[in-house]
Amino acid sequence: MYFILRALSLSKIPDEAIERLGKQLEMLSPRDAQRAALVRQLAESYGCQPVTVWRYLARRNPEPTRRKRCDAERPHHQDHEEFLRWINIVAAIKYASKNRDGAHLSTADAIVRGERGFRDRQTGEWVQLPAGRLKRASVDHWLRKLALNKPAQWESSAVRFGATAPNEFWQFDISVSDAYYLDDNDHLAEDRSWRDAGQRRPRLMLYCVIDDFSRVEFMEYNLGHGEDVETGLRFLFHAMAPKADPSFPFQGVPKALYMDNGPIAKSAVFLRVMKRLGVKIQLHEPPSRAKVRTAARSKGKIERSFRTFHSSFESLFRFHLPSTLREASQYLAAHVLNVAYSKHPLWDEKRIDTWYQNLENIRCLCSWEEFIDLAREPESRLVSNEYRVRYDGESYALNEELAGKHCDLKGKKVEVWKGLFDSGLYVRTADGAIYGPLKPTPLERPLGDFHGRKRVVDGGREKVIELSKRIELPKESLFIDRRSEADQRRRFIVSGAVMRPESATGALYFVNAHLAKGAIIEEFRISLGSLSREQRQEIDALLARTLRRDEVMAQVKEMLDRASGDARQNG
Repeated sequence: MYFILRALSLSKIPDEAIERLGKQLEMLSPRDAQRAALVRQLAESYGCQPVTVWRYLARRNPEPTRRKRCDAERPHHQDHEEFLRWINIVAAIKYASKNRDGAHLSTADAIVRGERGFRDRQTGEWVQLPAGRLKRASVDHWLRKLALNKPAQWESSAVRFGATAPNEFWQFDISVSDAYYLDDNDHLAEDRSWRDAGQRRPRLMLYCVIDDFSRVEFMEYNLGHGEDVETGLRFLFHAMAPKADPSFPFQGVPKALYMDNGPIAKSAVFLRVMKRLGVKIQLHEPPSRAKVRTAARSKGKIERSFRTFHSSFESLFRFHLPSTLREASQYLAAHVLNVAYSKHPLWDEKRIDTWYQNLENIRCLCSWEEFIDLAREPESRLVSNEYRVRYDGESYALNEELAGKHCDLKGKKVEVWKGLFDSGLYVRTADGAIYGPLKPTPLERPLGDFHGRKRVVDGGREKVIELSKRIELPKESLFIDRRSEADQRRRFIVSGAVMRPESATGALYFVNAHLAKGAIIEEFRISLGSLSREQRQEIDALLARTLRRDEVMAQVKEMLDRASGDARQNG
């Protein structure tokens, strides 16, 4: 009994020593190896086992110890920054091994590759993880905590963009109409020449632009086999030009145009016309360049417009399919007006009011003659001994008038052009005279056959399908103008400076006054000597002021009509 009491007295550890040891342990991490060394040292000093010291420490803190909140996100490692760098290396190895289907190395395999080492291509440094320090379970835990566990699903947050003023930024896209797939009898194609030529049936394409600021849309139906540059430029001219309906004032040349990197955006003619109009082309970023961002987000506004269009408008074609392209365009015009007078998604006002009230410094579009001249690009061609010029794989024979006036053109080069909207080739000689349009020599071309693929109709829900075939809604309740009478009577006044782009060919202007007078004689079939002195002076003053073809011809015609009217009154 004496020895037992003596042993208990010897193993008694003062409270001060336990308190001092507890404070030392709080300064260390829970898994630090130095904790066990301090406990063992104190146990040897008082002649007891380490378990006794741990028991005293448990009595000192009856509640279980928990990690601090600020320390909860830190790994159980002495150098947590180094540990996080190891985790990032493992995640980088897994992401670098990802294929197109999203498959990648497992965490264990990535740890093994990291322990074997690799070379950083940018710095040339050799990087190697310490062997045996990383466990798969702990690495997976921190990969989940840092959101690095699924490389195939990494995606950055969406960054929204938007214009700050009307006509600052337009989005342009093309979609295939649902009416093309519903039209089994081909009665939407008004031009039947494709059947005789053995070509495939043209599609009903929907061309659309949307103003990024006001969300006002302009749409048109066109028949084609895909994205056509000529149709696209013609549609953009209609979108930028003033509209026939005075209650829809949407017009003007935008500063930038956002579109897909398709055939239209790759066309040199389209890029040349947009550059001469001062429109910046911004292409939609493909998924291969978007990296971890979803590329489709950048064109979500016009894609959302298409979705609404197909669901709320073209779904009605299943009840009444338009018989012609003109009828479909009439229905579409009502839809465009309804969207323009609907509420803006962000502001409590109509979309057309948002466009009109914030409009400043609008750039009005030029005339159609100036627009088609922008699509021309002069080129140099050699005239053969037979007075022929080859252009774009076809041979053009110079007319007798041109060959008779310029007999010295054999073996010489002339300036030619054929714009996208021109019906033939134009030739300009050295003295500046322009001849054309010249028709090409007919060439025989083989015709191919095209067989359309039949659609597969999924049979199911027979009762619902039979009921849907019996449903017939009145046409008057489908394609209607839902605007109020006040909105239909509204009239807008849009004024701005008309653009005068620099002509690419000079075809809109006379080279000199001598050629202008020759054109006047040929156009009006008159002789300048038969005119009075005052009329000749008026023509000279007009040519000294301007050499533009349309202005000169219009004012000369007005002068001749005025002189003819005065002669009838005096006679």
